[in-house]
Amino acid sequence: ALAHDAGPDSIADPMQRALRGARFLLQLAPIAGVVRPVLAAVEQHAHEEAPGRLVAPESRDLTTRIVQIARAYDALTAHGGREGRPDRVLALLLAEEGGRLDRTLLKLFAHAIGIYPPGTVVRLDGGEVGVVLRPNRDPERLDRPHVRLLLDPSGQPLAAAPVVDLAARDAHGFV
Repeated sequence: ALAHDAGPDSIADPMQRALRGARFLLQLAPIAGVVRPVLAAVEQHAHEEAPGRLVAPESRDLTTRIVQIARAYDALTAHGGREGRPDRVLALLLAEEGGRLDRTLLKLFAHAIGIYPPGTVVRLDGGEVGVVLRPNRDPERLDRPHVRLLLDPSGQPLAAAPVVDLAARDAHGFV
């Protein structure tokens, strides 16, 4: 469904581009496999393009609500930079007032990917560099994922590449 607007960017009207993308998707796969994503994509554009009209998220198709969250997250993180950091984008989306996104699905999305999604490169307080493997399962610790360490504090590659749980504690606090 995220590929719904495939097609020439020269088509200025977003609804026409969505319809062209829907036709493109229908040609790629059997009808049964793409009908729901195509309808969700077209419905999403219809809601986004309706001037001056805010449609309650609950009245939209479930797939449409999921696609809207994924598109918003992708659009805000795609260009990098400080504002595009996954932790800041999630905080922005979760703090959004006005009801454009389904709050319950947004919370489930945040819990599923964590504040630092898998694949995010992180530098730890001790100077080590690693890559996030998965979010913490504890919803209170989404800011402390499981990380595979790649470089030591001096920037040298680690031979063993250990996996650390950033939520692990000892007598002095977080390990």
